Amino acid sequence: MIYKFYKDENGYEKWLLDNKPGYVFNHFGTAEMIKMHHATCYTLHTSKHQGSRTNYEKICSLDYKELEQEANRITRNEWSKCKACF
Repeated sequence: MIYKFYKDENGYEKWLLDNKPGYVFNHFGTAEMIKMHHATCYTLHTSKHQGSRTNYEKICSLDYKELEQEANRITRNEWSKCKACF
């Protein structure tokens, strides 16, 4: 199941805590910023972005293949995996 969070910091934070084996797809900004992450990736948890993480939509799922298909659909295959967590 895919979950989308936009302007919902509490929902997103709860999803991350409850779904540590999951994945997060960020789709905003330049091609270099459009990334797939593991839910536990430290780059998703920096204090610098606390309170504004869902100013851009986060798409999350426990199922990598499902999220990969959604990422491909949204971006026409123009995304990459985070080098810090993959």
